[in-house]
Amino acid sequence: MRIVHFIIYLCAIAGTITVASCKKDDFNRREEWPVSGVENIDTEWFRKELSDNNPRFIDSNIALNYIDGGIIHSYTDGDRYSWRFIELSTGIDVRFSYSLIDDKSAIISDPILTINDKTVKLRHAKLEQDRNSTKWISMSTPDKSHIVIVVNQNIGL
Repeated sequence: MRIVHFIIYLCAIAGTITVASCKKDDFNRREEWPVSGVENIDTEWFRKELSDNNPRFIDSNIALNYIDGGIIHSYTDGDRYSWRFIELSTGIDVRFSYSLIDDKSAIISDPILTINDKTVKLRHAKLEQDRNSTKWISMSTPDKSHIVIVVNQNIGL
């Protein structure tokens, strides 16, 4: 009986030492922890975009920059705010619209992004900055691909 107690005691000590020696980072390493709600999605990656106020749309496949020329950029409002980029040489047509932006969280309600008339499923859309008629908007897809859109409601009217 003493040997059984001794073995249990040794196993308990070994288990305690093993658990105590592990760091928090050793468990379930992830680039991004699961979040509840789009308000908690990390958009730190977007920070570098805030220094450039040129209208543009950038995703993993397309880069349309108004300053490069050959890009039509337009804005309309009505029941939805709507932005559009068209590249004249290729015909790429990007449209982004939304209903409203939450004043507190800056989350964009009911965002719709279409590229060449195909709707892109979005994980989040958020207003990162709004200054002098320019809006910087971060978006991502369910596979966490980043999308940048910078628009100016005074250009292309």
